Amino acid sequence: MYLDNIRKPVVVIALALVATGCAHLANVTTTQPGVPRLKVEEEQLQSATEHLARAKHEQPSLSLGDDLSAAKLSLDVLERRPGDLSAQRIYNFSVARVVENIERADLQPWQEPSNIACGQERFRLAAPRPVDAEHDPSRYDLLPIDTLKASGQFFKTRLSVCGIGAPLVAVGRSENRQFREQYKLRRIYAPATAIIRFSEQRARLEFVDPLNVERVAVGGRTFPLAIDLRTPTAMLIARERPERLGLSRMLNPQKFADTAGLTQLQPYDPARTPVVFVHGLQETCRKPRRAGRLWLILCETILGLEKTTNSGFTVTRAATHIPTRPSYFDMTLMESGACFQTTSASF
Repeated sequence: MYLDNIRKPVVVIALALVATGCAHLANVTTTQPGVPRLKVEEEQLQSATEHLARAKHEQPSLSLGDDLSAAKLSLDVLERRPGDLSAQRIYNFSVARVVENIERADLQPWQEPSNIACGQERFRLAAPRPVDAEHDPSRYDLLPIDTLKASGQFFKTRLSVCGIGAPLVAVGRSENRQFREQYKLRRIYAPATAIIRFSEQRARLEFVDPLNVERVAVGGRTFPLAIDLRTPTAMLIARERPERLGLSRMLNPQKFADTAGLTQLQPYDPARTPVVFVHGLQETCRKPRRAGRLWLILCETILGLEKTTNSGFTVTRAATHIPTRPSYFDMTLMESGACFQTTSASF
């Protein structure tokens, strides 16, 4: 009888802990974007949408020609009328399809220019050579954000800036074995924006870092850069699932001592103010009014403020799940000066 009385509260406690286990914080699904359906009278834009509609049913190498033609036609309109939102939508959609079809056709214009045909037209597609191995586009899966749909408790709205270019998520194809020593993520999930500049039939594809660039010169005009910072974060959380160890860490902190650390969520910039978020045991749980889970919302808010108010911040996340070893975490924070004195390259 005595043992039965002991077991009952144990069972109740165990069930309560399971009930508080964390569901997925973010979900990212793929979608097939359709050609923009716009009521346009501009002949060039009508021709551009026809190219895009045709490209959907062609092989990647042939689709590239139609995508480049559509991008060039819509950019010609933007050069004359920089406020034309229809032309901007078609251009952005076209650039996103170029990025997709480059990967499908297994081309690397940043290593060797490619000749692309579209009817009687011939494009010479090139891209700047990467400055180092870490900035080599070949090391990343480049996912246009218009093919992704992020959802979850923290991703009900999209943190984005309207502008020119195709926002992307650059996902590292391999893990960084020295991520802890370099204060980086184990795998890179970085925002990028693709643009294409034209000089006659020469097309130059570029990948712009939206954390450092807000306006770009394209087609003889200067435009705001299209930016999406929330979807890369959602992709990181959906794939890496930081919440899956929350309960385990709380119940057996010593076993997961090596999961404490300091991680830069964006490259270090001496002109920005470092902001360090500290969280601890089971903080990723989706409980209403649980203060610990707010680090993600605050990170996204700061990044949004930076783009709308030109304030300068560098976001860094510090995690400690080891209540019995505070000295380790104190040492990590003391060493954080090294983190802010070294650059962290990302795509």
